Amino acid sequence: MAREITKATVKTLRPLAAVYFPDDETYRARLWKAYGVRSTLDLSDKQGKELIAEIREGLGHTGKASRKYPDHPSGRKHYAQRYAGKGRKGYASRLTWKQAVKIGQLEDQLGWTPQPNRLTGFAARTLRLEHPKLISALTKAEATNLITALSRFASARSAVEALDPSS
Repeated sequence: MAREITKATVKTLRPLAAVYFPDDETYRARLWKAYGVRSTLDLSDKQGKELIAEIREGLGHTGKASRKYPDHPSGRKHYAQRYAGKGRKGYASRLTWKQAVKIGQLEDQLGWTPQPNRLTGFAARTLRLEHPKLISALTKAEATNLITALSRFASARSAVEALDPSS
C-alpha cells in the first residue's frame, strides 16, 4: 500500500495548486481524473510529489533555486518572493503573500525597485519605527498601514504629475 501523504508535501502542494488552478472545482476535477480522489489528503505521498512536479513544470520552474515567475516583466524575483518571509521571530501575524504582492506592485509603480532603501526608509518614517527593518519582517497590521500610505503617496504623486507634467 502507498504511503500516506506527508504534511510537508501537503504544505508544498496546496499553495502551488492555489496559484496553478483557477478555482477549487478545477483542482478537485484534476485530482479525480488523474488519481481517483477528491481531496489532497487522499493522495499518496508519491502522487502528491508527482502533482507538485507537474504544477511546477506548468508554472515554468523546476526547483527552488531556479524559479522564474513568468508574470514578472523583468524576470526578477516575484513580488511575494521578494518580501514575504518568515517575519520577526515570535510574531505569528506576519506579512501575507497578498500584502507582499501589493507592496511590490506599489514599489514598481513608484519606480523604487532599483533602490530598495527608498521603500525601507519610507516604511520606517511612515510606521514610526526606531530602526529601519526589512519589509519581510513587518506584521500584518504594519503591512496594511504601509500599503495604505504607499497607495496615498502614489495617488498624490500622480495627481501632482497630472497638474505639472514637467516635474
